[in-house]
Amino acid sequence: QNRWGDFFMCSWPSEIDHLTDLQTDSRVLANAFAQLNEPFLPPIPLINEEETTSALRNPNTNNNTDDSSVSANFKSERENNIHGIHHNNINNNNEGGDTVISFSHFVPRIELSPEKRFLIEPGLAAVIGSHVLEQQIRRLSPHIHLFGHTHIPIDLQLDGIRYIQWPLGYHRESTRQCSIVHNSGPLLVYDSSLGHGLKGLPSNRLSLRSHWTQYYLHHKREANNTNELAPWVLQRLAKYAGLVQSKLSSSSLSID
Repeated sequence: QNRWGDFFMCSWPSEIDHLTDLQTDSRVLANAFAQLNEPFLPPIPLINEEETTSALRNPNTNNNTDDSSVSANFKSERENNIHGIHHNNINNNNEGGDTVISFSHFVPRIELSPEKRFLIEPGLAAVIGSHVLEQQIRRLSPHIHLFGHTHIPIDLQLDGIRYIQWPLGYHRESTRQCSIVHNSGPLLVYDSSLGHGLKGLPSNRLSLRSHWTQYYLHHKREANNTNELAPWVLQRLAKYAGLVQSKLSSSSLSID
């Protein structure tokens, strides 16, 4: 919490800020954000009262929370669906209906981030997204989902949904992983003249040429491979290991 600016630079509302579970349960914020999405989503298909109660307690079916206030809010939003969005025609294989493009700041699927052995910041995977966000997007079933947060350009299709990140990133990243964005500008992700749904995606979009898009088009993920660190990760480790060693060597401390 103290390390990531995304957390400590925010002023959290009182209903979140008071939750002591933030110290021990990383799902608290994910579930709180998920509640904000519920009014925009199609209802969860339910079979019986037991499933209804379980779903109302927590939109993340893998997490057994028992917060009654969250349950009440979720129930109200689910029943009212306050924005009146109709999802009957949302189907990536359907030629009719609307083309659905959704957005999130956080990463909706772990497959959209390079494996840990490629990351300079090894703790990144723990703060980039959540399973509950992934489940909500699967419920919505958009044709295209746009996201951000990691500043890693990527364009992949997973389970019928096209996921795209096209970030400007920080200024220091303009000559690194975000150079393709800085050099080419905004990305056209949908053109209705090309057709409905995924057919509306321009085939010549530059995001398909980004490094990690090309890498995962030609390589399988190896999440369990933590031994073969990327050269840039090894370089970074060697740099900081050298700094630490240098400080230890120049220390005038002695033990009597």
